[in-house]
Amino acid sequence: MSKKCRSALPRIFSFCCLLIITVALFRPASEPIHATEDVQLIVEYDHVDNMPNEDQLPPQVTQVHTSRYTPTRALTIPKQYIHLLRSQAHIKSIRPNQTVIPLETDDTKRTPTSANYPWNLQAIGADIAHQQGITGKGVNIAVVDTGFYIDHPNITFAGGASIFNNDPWTNDHMGHGTHVAGIIAAAADSEFPGVAPDVNLYGVKVYHKDVLDADNTPSTTVHNLTEGIYAAMRQGVDIIVVSSGFQGEDEGMRQAVQQATDQGIVIYSASGNGQPAVDYPAAYPDVISVTSIDQFQHAASDIIAGPENDLTAPGVEITSLSSPDSVYGYPFATLSGSSQATPHAAGITALLMQKYQITASEATERLLEQAQDLDDTDFFGHGLVQFLAPEDRQQTNNTDRNSSHTDAAAEESSELYWAEPTAQETRSFLADEYFVQVQAEGILALTYTDTGLDTLRLTEAQVRTMKSRQLTLRFYLNDIEWEVPADALDTGEALFKFTDVTTHDAIETASAQSTVVKFEIQQNGAPKTTFTQPMTYRFLAQDNWEDSTDIYILDNEQNWTALDAEHSGHYLQRTTNQTGTFAVFNTKDINNTTPAQSNPNSPTRTLWIIVGISTLVLAGSIVIMKHWINPRQQ
Repeated sequence: MSKKCRSALPRIFSFCCLLIITVALFRPASEPIHATEDVQLIVEYDHVDNMPNEDQLPPQVTQVHTSRYTPTRALTIPKQYIHLLRSQAHIKSIRPNQTVIPLETDDTKRTPTSANYPWNLQAIGADIAHQQGITGKGVNIAVVDTGFYIDHPNITFAGGASIFNNDPWTNDHMGHGTHVAGIIAAAADSEFPGVAPDVNLYGVKVYHKDVLDADNTPSTTVHNLTEGIYAAMRQGVDIIVVSSGFQGEDEGMRQAVQQATDQGIVIYSASGNGQPAVDYPAAYPDVISVTSIDQFQHAASDIIAGPENDLTAPGVEITSLSSPDSVYGYPFATLSGSSQATPHAAGITALLMQKYQITASEATERLLEQAQDLDDTDFFGHGLVQFLAPEDRQQTNNTDRNSSHTDAAAEESSELYWAEPTAQETRSFLADEYFVQVQAEGILALTYTDTGLDTLRLTEAQVRTMKSRQLTLRFYLNDIEWEVPADALDTGEALFKFTDVTTHDAIETASAQSTVVKFEIQQNGAPKTTFTQPMTYRFLAQDNWEDSTDIYILDNEQNWTALDAEHSGHYLQRTTNQTGTFAVFNTKDINNTTPAQSNPNSPTRTLWIIVGISTLVLAGSIVIMKHWINPRQQ
């Protein structure tokens, strides 16, 4: 090597270092980081004998709770490893293990200072029943709740159960379960007697003492609550009381409700407080949903309207028993909510069973017929529960059960059936058998989380079957659900595309609070732009979302347009006859954004500028180095 060449090497090295430093300085400060997120799931198997041992589950699985009654298992797993579960044999479905909370409000949690004869018993005629010697004797009721303080001097339990091995049913760490139980069965000579003080009362604990929400409020899961329903059935009861709820439908809970109904057991459940819709399990057609009024027969301030509501009962400032560990005080506490209304209805049912020597189902029908009409069926259902028949109250109740309750029955009977798409590059296909294995009017659920797939193709025959059986497709795409009913499609083959455009430079996505996805449907090789039936888009709500958060669609001018979405359970959702690019934004953010094509600070644009400058510098350096290393002959 010549001396001139050797002398050029330090300059070459220095130039390369400078180039690396330059690119590093102009590189965007951070790349998106997808943090690991644990999700709670329920895994249902096709048969209990086909369930793998817990040590055969993927190693990423934690917090496993195997059902004692059904072929299901609750577990926690990082979101990106869900596919490891789906790859296991004999899995019938995988669904979210929703959070469940007690349904009392926060406005009244105090110890009572005085006691007249309780207004709530007078409002429903329980005081008259007691005068007649009707106290619910011989009726068996189970309360599924936080636990029960059995040493309270004003109540007696016939038995109980806990779904946990290390937290007995006699431990009421919150006081909610004892309060609900006392409304039903506190002793007749108690300062605050129960509606039916002589029932055989059973307690079932489904809230673990160590599980708290971020605000230190006890919570449980839908899997635990479902286990509690089965545990209550094993006690041989006539009535089950559930003063807890959750917002999304769950197939396992629906099956438990159906089994209880088939056994002649009636479930009374709290309608909920302040949510967008009636909670489950109260929303199921076979469950009696109970809402709340005050002593002046005014609706509770946080009452939920809906055709699912069946009955109303006292639920504002109700004084009942409490436990020493309760945050409400001891030995009595005054609480409000549909949690408190529900045991009133169950107690009156027990009184009617004893008076007329009838079954729980027959007593419930009588209760619905003789409820005191409060005019608004969406708020109050059939009306205020009453022990006395209409002729005895010198009133007539002509309320018919809301016919939309029957419509809800058809909707809730739809089975969610999980289908496994077959992948071919970035496209996917479905086997024909899925379209006949799912029940008519059911939902074919397809998971595309972290699969790399962005397209589903259906054949003409599959679309025909889908339409004839009125099936619905539900796509699960990370934090988004896309639901397409059969009637939204025409005949012929169909292509569904769902492209993640979160990092697309042509549109403004920097302030999006969700994944940004472009949804498209093609039929018979052409884009489909008009739909006779709407589709539903759901975005999983995040803790930092504000009330001003909305779902937006990108219009033809590349501007974001709000769709006025609604909150439904854990989702922000919108039903619309459009496809396109959807995302969630905070309204105040989207109003301040600049179209991406005019954004001079776009990271991608900056990167291309860097590349261009670097290329020019590199080309110039090569020319210079060539001159140094191979000087022209003079």
